[in-house]
Amino acid sequence: MAHAQEILDILATWQSKRFRESDITISDAAESLTTGYPLVEARPGTSSSRWIIMKKDTKKVAVLSFVGIWAWSSDLCTGNYVPSGCDAPDGLPESRIQDIPSYRCEFTYAFDTTTDPSIWDHVKTLEAHVVSQNGFNKGNKSRRNWQNSNIIGSRQRYIVAAKVFTRRTPHNTKDCGKFTVPYKIHPWLSEAMENYPDTFQIPNPDRPRYYDYSGSDSILRNLQDTNIPKFNCNDIVLMTFKMGFVIGNDNWYPEVVPIEFIQVGKLPEHVVSYTDSAVYPALDPEYSPLELGTPVSVIESKRFGNSL
Repeated sequence: MAHAQEILDILATWQSKRFRESDITISDAAESLTTGYPLVEARPGTSSSRWIIMKKDTKKVAVLSFVGIWAWSSDLCTGNYVPSGCDAPDGLPESRIQDIPSYRCEFTYAFDTTTDPSIWDHVKTLEAHVVSQNGFNKGNKSRRNWQNSNIIGSRQRYIVAAKVFTRRTPHNTKDCGKFTVPYKIHPWLSEAMENYPDTFQIPNPDRPRYYDYSGSDSILRNLQDTNIPKFNCNDIVLMTFKMGFVIGNDNWYPEVVPIEFIQVGKLPEHVVSYTDSAVYPALDPEYSPLELGTPVSVIESKRFGNSL
C-alpha cells in the first residue's frame, strides 16, 4: 500500500477506542505488562494445557480489542462448509471445502498487516508474558511456526478463525433437541442438521457477531441488515476477542477467539495502490496472451470510421 503514514494515522483514530468500558485494547494490554501496573495476566484455565489472558487480580476473562484493515474472509455465514452439489463461494479453495459438519468446518478472517503490523508485536509481548509464568509449558515444547512473528515474511496477514459447528451437549441443546443461536442460521447449516444427525453437531452459538458502525448517525447495525452485508477489502474493522495459549502434543501457540467484528470505516480510495481485478469482466475467450520466442505480427491500427 502507498501512503503508509496516512493509513497509520487513519487507523490511529480508532485504535485507542472501545465500545465498552470493560474492554481493553490489545496495545494497552501488551504495553501495561512492561510497567508496574499490568492490566492483564495469563493464568491456567480448566487445565494446564490452556492458559487464558485474564483481567489482573480478577476472575474475569479479558475482552481485548484490535482495529485493523480487512483483507478477506471465508463466507461470513457458512465458512468453508459447502454441501455436496452446491457451488462454493468465490475465493474458497477446493482444498479447504468441507461437506460434512465437523470441527474442520471453520470461518476464517484475515487482516492486512502490511502497513500496520502492530498486532504481531502485541501478541509477541503477550507470548513473552505467558512464557515467563511458572508452570507454563512444563515440557519445554517449541512455539508452533504458524503465525510466528519471528519468521521472516510472515507478517503480511494476521488470520483468526472460529468454528462453524460445535458439538451438541446438554448445555447448548434442550432435551427435545432444540437449540438456539443469536443469529439467523443459513439454510445450508439448517439442512446439515437434518442430513447429518449422527455427527451430533449444531451451529456454533459462539460464532462472532458482525456489525456495521460506519454510518454518519453513530448507530450500530447488524451487518446483514445493511446494503452491503459483508466486510470488504480495505474496510477498517474493530475486532473484540478473548485470547489464550494452547500447549499441544508437539508445540504451543496463541489462540485468538473472536467475539465481534465491527466495521467502523473504510480506507479512502486514494491511499490504496492496487486495482481490484474482480470488478472487471473476464477477458474474451478468444483473447490470447503473447508468447515469448514466437513470430509476432504487428497490426496497423484502423482509423475511426472503419470496422474493428
